[in-house]
Parts: sequence; C-alpha cells; structure tokens
Amino acid sequence: MADFKKKANVPMHPKQSMSMYPRPDSAYCQRSSLNFDMMRTRIFVNRKDAHTEAYLWVAHCVIGIFIATITFTMTTIEDELAAFRQEFI
Repeated sequence: MADFKKKANVPMHPKQSMSMYPRPDSAYCQRSSLNFDMMRTRIFVNRKDAHTEAYLWVAHCVIGIFIATITFTMTTIEDELAAFRQEFI
C-alpha cells in the first residue's frame, strides 16, 4: 500500500514555488481572499458628490486655459524680441 501520510505544513521556498506544479505543500490553503465587493468598500461609500467633482473639473480647465494663455503670450513675446534683435543688431 502507498504511504499517504501528510507532510508537515511547511511553506515552499518562493523561488521553487513556480517551478513545481502541483505544489506539494498546502500552506496556500490557510489563506483566504479579501472581500472586494465594490459597492461596499470605503472608497465608494465615502465618495464625494457629483457637484464637487464638477467644480474640480471646471477649476482644472480654468487653470489650464490660464497657463496656456501665459505660455502663448511668453512665446509670442520671445519670438518678437528675437526678430527685433535680429533686425537691429
């Protein structure tokens, strides 16, 4: 008859665990997965309301337009000054 004695529940070495299938140990059976029910997690329960999100998007757009205007103005002035310098120097 075959010897079906259970081995000691010693976890495998991490470097050897991917090279042997099926795993001879049962250490992975002691763990359980986490509950990732999306509608009950804290990030969805304590979520900001839609108005706050809309105000944030509007603020980001206004800041983006403001920075783009400043960048365009600085580039235009730089080009004009370069042309002015080349003309008179």
